[in-house]
Amino acid sequence: MNDACLYKGIRVKYALYMNEELFFSETKDSFYIKAVGHITAKLCADLKRKVISSAERSVSIRDILVDLSDCEYMDSTFMGLLIGFHKRLFKEYNIKLTLLNPSEQCLSLLKGLGIDRLLTIHSGTHNIPATLEPLSGSVSVSTKLLLQAHENLMDLSEQNRKKFSLLHSILKEKLEEEGK
Repeated sequence: MNDACLYKGIRVKYALYMNEELFFSETKDSFYIKAVGHITAKLCADLKRKVISSAERSVSIRDILVDLSDCEYMDSTFMGLLIGFHKRLFKEYNIKLTLLNPSEQCLSLLKGLGIDRLLTIHSGTHNIPATLEPLSGSVSVSTKLLLQAHENLMDLSEQNRKKFSLLHSILKEKLEEEGK
């Protein structure tokens, strides 16, 4: 298989498989999530299960720190899931979500959806746990998770509501069909 393409007359190499990894760690008072590569919906179900179950059993967690320093891209499902964590876990457990060291590309994506106005974003060094558990992506992404993630984004602005309206309609219809 060829690993190059032509772009504006220039041969450009590209990776055949985009790196996509999420890691999780829990310390005494924080959850730590590390995103590596191009993060898509593929790992979101595992991440949601891990974060919610950990939050429900832990009374001392006060922060979720999401390290984006090695993240090159985030899809809308992942960003909507982060918004969902922020809304639910802050309301129920007073847990705050902070994004750490987003790349220029990720910061642009966050700003484009208005997420930067809701979540705290920090740059600089942070205490990173020594051991991080990789999330496997073994749990399949449900229509309900996709719908909820995009509804979280739609709640942020009228622009997002318009941007995701068609996808929202398709997901709602699919969810209704699955319920029959």
